Amino acid sequence: MPHGSIQNYLATHARPAFPTRARWVLDIARGAGHLHAAGVLWNDCSIFNALLADDGAHARICDFGKAVIWPAVACPRVGVAPPPYAVPLGHAHTSGNAWAPDLFALAGVAMFLLAWRHPCAAVAGLNGWTSEGEYMERCEAHERGEFDALDPARFGEHLARVVARGFRLEHADAREFASEFEDALARWEEAFGRGELPDPDTLIPEIAVADAAGPAVCATDS
Repeated sequence: MPHGSIQNYLATHARPAFPTRARWVLDIARGAGHLHAAGVLWNDCSIFNALLADDGAHARICDFGKAVIWPAVACPRVGVAPPPYAVPLGHAHTSGNAWAPDLFALAGVAMFLLAWRHPCAAVAGLNGWTSEGEYMERCEAHERGEFDALDPARFGEHLARVVARGFRLEHADAREFASEFEDALARWEEAFGRGELPDPDTLIPEIAVADAAGPAVCATDS
């Protein structure tokens, strides 16, 4: 796959249109769902570990070095994913959800690819990673039941609900996440087609893309 990971692709290309990025989320969720169906916890879900197909329209998950056969003999290593993808330990244990690491990370992937903002981060964009202080503050907020959220007025109530349920670890597994996301995306397409929802990308800032022939330039969707 010549494009490499989603992270690498976005660092060197203009941001794809919203429907394409949403399709990537669905592909990643389906991939995680296949693992869960086989009793495997991916344990390292992020845009670093999703490769783009040759046409750039689909994503395929990769890197299973931290995967865990479930049910595990001991507690899964829920802290292996980098912030903001790692589920807070207290939140994972309180939920009792065996698939907590993957579900929380899927919600984080969806949050970024749809809204162009990493969970917990104060700054939007690919490089807007949360600081350690911001991450710890968000972990405390999670313990109070406060989570990052998509704006229903911008993304529709259905996509917003799927991401919210992901952060709250309410899905049975990634298969349910993928099924709900697919339905929510179809509803968004219908509502957008009827003019009931705005283009979500109109509020996303420009991206600085590294130009191989010179310094970084700003690029937007064409």
